[in-house]
Amino acid sequence: MRRLVLLCTLVGVIGCAPEPARPPAPPPAPQPLPDPFFVHRVEHAGETLGEIARWYTGKYGNWLILTKPVNADLEGCCAKLDIGREVKIPRHLAIRTEPMPAPKKKVVSRPTERRKAKSAETEPPNVIGEAPPPPDEFISEEPPPAPEEAPPAIIGPK
Repeated sequence: MRRLVLLCTLVGVIGCAPEPARPPAPPPAPQPLPDPFFVHRVEHAGETLGEIARWYTGKYGNWLILTKPVNADLEGCCAKLDIGREVKIPRHLAIRTEPMPAPKKKVVSRPTERRKAKSAETEPPNVIGEAPPPPDEFISEEPPPAPEEAPPAIIGPK
């Protein structure tokens, strides 16, 4: 019985002993710094460096900053860039990161047959050396009659 009491006491003492100290948690890993550049991929034909600068930085003139050393192989503002070309934009200049919308297509209206017929009726022909159209019957070649002269106005008392 003594052994049983001794065994229970030993188990009780071991069970109530404080837990050994755990090692401190490792410090959180430092967050990586954001990339200093935002990358735009040319998706539409006709995009230029100036238009890209205007969209992402708000100023067309920032195309100069987007050239050397940021994009070493780009030199001009107005040259059309190839589709798939990547252009780096410094994040401190960027005012937006939404993708650039497709450029609006310029609508060139061609005259339809209806418009051609209407303009032919209203516009005189542009043929050099052609005689002018005859005058209307209401227009006479005589000068208009002179207006009757009114007596001079008398100013002041009679």
